[in-house]
Amino acid sequence: MNALPRLAILTREIAAYHDARFAALAPMLPRLDVLAMADEGSFAGFLAQSLSAGYHAQRLWPGLASYRAAAENARLAPRLWQELDRIAPEVVAIAGWASPESYAALAWAKRRGRRLVVMSDSQSHDAARHPLREALKRRFLRCCDAALVAGRSHGAYLQQLGFDPGRIATGYDVVNNAHFRLGADRARARAWALRQALGLPQRYVLAAGRFVPKKNLVRLIEAFGQARAETGQDAALCIVGDGPDRPQITAAIAAQGLGEAVRLLGLRSYEDMPVLYGLAEGFAHVALTEQWGLVVNEAAAAGLPLLLSATIGAAPELLEPGRNGWLVPPDDRGAIAEGLARMLRLTADERASMAADSRARVADWGPDRFARGMVAAAHMAQTRPLRHPGPLDRILFQRMGRRPVETVA
Repeated sequence: MNALPRLAILTREIAAYHDARFAALAPMLPRLDVLAMADEGSFAGFLAQSLSAGYHAQRLWPGLASYRAAAENARLAPRLWQELDRIAPEVVAIAGWASPESYAALAWAKRRGRRLVVMSDSQSHDAARHPLREALKRRFLRCCDAALVAGRSHGAYLQQLGFDPGRIATGYDVVNNAHFRLGADRARARAWALRQALGLPQRYVLAAGRFVPKKNLVRLIEAFGQARAETGQDAALCIVGDGPDRPQITAAIAAQGLGEAVRLLGLRSYEDMPVLYGLAEGFAHVALTEQWGLVVNEAAAAGLPLLLSATIGAAPELLEPGRNGWLVPPDDRGAIAEGLARMLRLTADERASMAADSRARVADWGPDRFARGMVAAAHMAQTRPLRHPGPLDRILFQRMGRRPVETVA
């Protein structure tokens, strides 16, 4: 086996879950560099408040606007190439095929004779697939030397695109399990005082996500109203998040006559979330599509029963129906209501059993899993003969390298 390589990882920004992954990976390599495109997250509090020792981080632009402008004005690639020349990694890991930095990194790696690992959590059913877009992905993936994917469904999609299954490792989408496990347990030890201080209901199911159509929050609220009426349980639904669908969500709460039975908690910090998980009776995530769903990892680590839609990428790895929760079709309000009713009817012993099962399932999906997967992918990449893009590929990739993409599929 080849010696461990010097590795550079490209990321849009460095959030707390990124930092946990990089901290676990750094001791396994002679050097780990992280090039973040922007020193700004998608919302306030998203960025890691401090970075762990052990890896070298560089933020190339102060904010997302300047990053997008650099891509559109063809300034991104030269700046990125300058940084890659400075740190001289042997392997570069890129986040998918939709960002301009991925195309710029591919061009640099091929010119310098370095290897490329693509990180992916896309599934075949995430979106309608257009033949031309799929053809472009195949061209891009032929130039990548190995892949680190989230789980089984994500590896299957790469194989559909022609990627060699022998060059795919898993473990991309993980969080710092200990942060949520320990934080939830501390919250449970102070449950009464924290409920009073935070104004939380005595009993609630938690949901978390951006207020956009694909998160399916309006249907979740409707199903919760149905479950609450059918069971007679005096429980609430608390939703963490915000976004453009807030008016539709508040209208759904009013239409169902739920009032204080549904609480919109707004955006919460990384430090707040273990408390909210820890005081909940269960966690519901019934998105129409979800490439993975890191909130599922968080809820499982906190020790909660799970109600998940069948489209969620994390579900095959972190949920066994009947053991630690329930799987439902995201477009079936009745099925979602039935799952919520089962969650509300759990006895204390049943809830404890599901909590232990959730924690056991997520235990091997922490930062160490990411580190092992990335090292395996880097080794796979080093053993592959160099492949160079053809003339048409170079033209297509250069054009794609000037198009910042916000939604990846």
